[in-house]
Amino acid sequence: MLSFRRKHLSFCLLLLAFGCVSIEAQTLATLVGRVEDEQGAAIPNATVEAVYTATNVSFTATTNDSGLYVFAELPAGTYRVSARQTGFQPVVKENVVLNVGRRASENFNLRVGDVQASVTVESSPTLIESDSATVSTVVTREFVENIPLNGRSFQSLLELTPGIVLMPSSATSPGQFSVNGQRTNANYFILDGVGANAGTTPIATSSQQAAGTLPNTTVLGGFNNLASVDELQEFRVQTSGFAPEFGRSPGTQVSLVSRSGTNKFSGSVFDYVRNDRFDASSFFNNCSGIARGKLRQNDFGFTLGGPVYFLNFGEGVPAIYNGRDQTFFFLSYEGLRLRQSVFRSANVPSLLARSREQALGLTNVTPLLNVFSLPNVAPTTTDPLIGRFEQSLSRMQKRNWEQPCPNSAAN
Repeated sequence: MLSFRRKHLSFCLLLLAFGCVSIEAQTLATLVGRVEDEQGAAIPNATVEAVYTATNVSFTATTNDSGLYVFAELPAGTYRVSARQTGFQPVVKENVVLNVGRRASENFNLRVGDVQASVTVESSPTLIESDSATVSTVVTREFVENIPLNGRSFQSLLELTPGIVLMPSSATSPGQFSVNGQRTNANYFILDGVGANAGTTPIATSSQQAAGTLPNTTVLGGFNNLASVDELQEFRVQTSGFAPEFGRSPGTQVSLVSRSGTNKFSGSVFDYVRNDRFDASSFFNNCSGIARGKLRQNDFGFTLGGPVYFLNFGEGVPAIYNGRDQTFFFLSYEGLRLRQSVFRSANVPSLLARSREQALGLTNVTPLLNVFSLPNVAPTTTDPLIGRFEQSLSRMQKRNWEQPCPNSAAN
């Protein structure tokens, strides 16, 4: 995904080269507060600046007559927030963390003094959000990086939220979990501010899948196609008391935020491997004396993000465009290659049945009997014409989850 606001000819040419452009609606946070002096009186017309530390993109606001300010739309992340007014010492608060969908409050107390000297305050994240009545749970990237995830899908982390209960899926009710007793199709997913509840299945019956109220899961039932684990920045699960803009469904509201590039180049390469050489044979294979089947699983991919650099064309502009503090990109790809053994057992024509067919000269039946495999284990029935065949088969699956266009933000 790609979003931009800077008008630049060479940058537009670069976008055409990628072949896709879309404007991304971000899931945002809100920052409010009050600026006052040492006696607690409001300071009007004070300038409040919030700087996103990863990209140095700044946002400014001005206090009203009551000393109040508000940033209604800030991307989730860590900020450096400062307040200043003529005749007062500026105050800077470092490490102000704004999670997705959060309404945070930061107040400033300015002292009369030298405007060249500033007071720096180290801010620490609060565990309780006193400015909102929403019952929610935030899962950050730092938490995801330090916990093993089966299947590399973040949906297993949803179970950490109070009120969520896993439910068995069926053809008419493929929803995966219930929240506070609601139906499994009453949950709503938002990715970067865009609704992700358009999931359907080939069985278009008058049930959940026909209504399009399910998230866009993969054929394996995971959320990797919404956002892979390495692409996800953080997400918030709201279970009750959420704001009116989340009123589409009565269940949980899951707000996802994808990663974006920063002023530093960063990336990762991974390959999670499973192989039958490291596993024991299954119970059924051992009982039948059949060798274990092949298991080859490679879950691999990469991420890459940073500032955008490219050649400029035209007069009066630098030869190389430097995207630091201005334009950023983020690429993500994840692929799955899985060959898994499956134990199969079936009734087949016995050797006696085949010999009788040949003795009777029924040559037209021979091609039909040859379709079946020869029996290789003892039959489970007393009928002498029925044999038993058992084998471990390998099933191949290929999946790809990718972000084909850069995910960037520009001021």
